[in-house]
Amino acid sequence: MTIQFENQHLLFGLDCDGVCRSFVDRGAGENYASGAPLAWVKQHDRLCQVSKVERAGERLRLEFGDPGIAATLKIAVRDCYLIVEVLSVEGEGVDEFVFVDIPLSLQGEPGEPFAACALALDLQTRVVELPGPGNRLRAACYARFGLAGARTALIGCPADGLRGVLQQVVSAELRLPYSSIGGPWAMDQEINNCMGITIVRDTGSINRRTKRIPVDACARRTFCPTRIVPYARAWRIAALSS
Repeated sequence: MTIQFENQHLLFGLDCDGVCRSFVDRGAGENYASGAPLAWVKQHDRLCQVSKVERAGERLRLEFGDPGIAATLKIAVRDCYLIVEVLSVEGEGVDEFVFVDIPLSLQGEPGEPFAACALALDLQTRVVELPGPGNRLRAACYARFGLAGARTALIGCPADGLRGVLQQVVSAELRLPYSSIGGPWAMDQEINNCMGITIVRDTGSINRRTKRIPVDACARRTFCPTRIVPYARAWRIAALSS
């Protein structure tokens, strides 16, 4: 028996053992699922994959092999995305709950017709991948921050519509402050048109003291919004405008 949720662009399906069998582009009929378990828990440094799923309306009850370990998810269908929310987790000593883990056959590269993305919707939820086309959708929550209430958006849509869907998700679902001139709106804003990206590679010389050099340079000139991001041992610095 297959458990399915579908919207305008995506058909998402699981079997009764909790394996993701369908992540289908409804327009083209292409299935990008790789057949991996949807979820797992970490209990006392031991990993347990989902072994059984039962559906009741929007709710999924997940069991994880050992008696007493279970979780309930709510999957709400929107026109262009799905919202997955953790309602409860049962079992002693559950430290981490990866409630979405969907490897895909997509590469997350430009030129692909379909795009997939997960987006954390609150501070309880950790999504490793940056917002944008990806090849694996993951979302996790942790006991120390609270398991129940964690939420993520799952997006599968034509690649050229991803930014528009992200705008919908952020404006309608995000439980955090956001800027309407940044994120998925950044490319539409005139204030951002002057921005370029300069890559300053960290060869070991950038630290709390030396990173003030580019920051102080920005402070002395007129500039567009500047952001420094430590990523892959590089600092990305928005180029100054004259």
